[in-house]
Amino acid sequence: CLYEYNVAREHSKVEYDCCRRVCDYLSFFFFFFKQKTAYEMLRSLVGSEMCIRDRIPRVMQNKKDKTWDKFIMNELAGATVGFLGFGSIAQSTVPICRALGMKVIGLRRRKDGPGSELADEIYTFEELDEFVGLCDFVVCTLPATANTYHLCHAKTFEAMKSSAIFVSIGRGTCVNEEDLEVALNTGTIAGAALDVFEREPLSSKSGLWNCENLLLTAHNADNTESYMNDTWRVYLENFELLSNHQTDQMSTIDLEAGY
Repeated sequence: CLYEYNVAREHSKVEYDCCRRVCDYLSFFFFFFKQKTAYEMLRSLVGSEMCIRDRIPRVMQNKKDKTWDKFIMNELAGATVGFLGFGSIAQSTVPICRALGMKVIGLRRRKDGPGSELADEIYTFEELDEFVGLCDFVVCTLPATANTYHLCHAKTFEAMKSSAIFVSIGRGTCVNEEDLEVALNTGTIAGAALDVFEREPLSSKSGLWNCENLLLTAHNADNTESYMNDTWRVYLENFELLSNHQTDQMSTIDLEAGY
């Protein structure tokens, strides 16, 4: 919605005003999504590590073949997780990553942005290649804006460790899917977990479906049984704050920044 809002600004006042009203409406729900997605992001992180590094497929095949296969297990402790975009979703996930013994670094527009102290290190967009090269997991939580469009492309994946896993749970427009497909098929990176895509539903013709080292979900990150009840609760809380002119306590969207 915010991406369309920024595009509409360049076209007509009618489109602009319409998108603005929709974005104002969505701001009521924003806090809920931040908290919910943090836990689902971690599930994608752990799930991708277990699936892509062959643990789950391997043990399932061993069971089927009745094979006693004792192998070395990978660890999350000591691994570095890097968040592309260090806003509320990333910050909400930091305590869980810490509990797993992971080092946390973030990339954002300003190193002194709110919450930066939660990370071990903060990098700027000008340091993108250096940043991803340090990570065992690169987690994209960026919003959809003109500046983030296809930010993750061939050069980005080439700068990553060949053992690294790429996770996308922000907005699909941030990733060049064709470049990612090449990176996965050539072993440039170890694997990826994608929950969001540039066009949804993902076309059956997309080559991503054929990538064996890809964990693919259909934008399920916040699609839980409690989704509607939680959303409605947050809407009512924010509506009450708005009615009492306590907007400073609300989670709001900066329409100029695009998130």
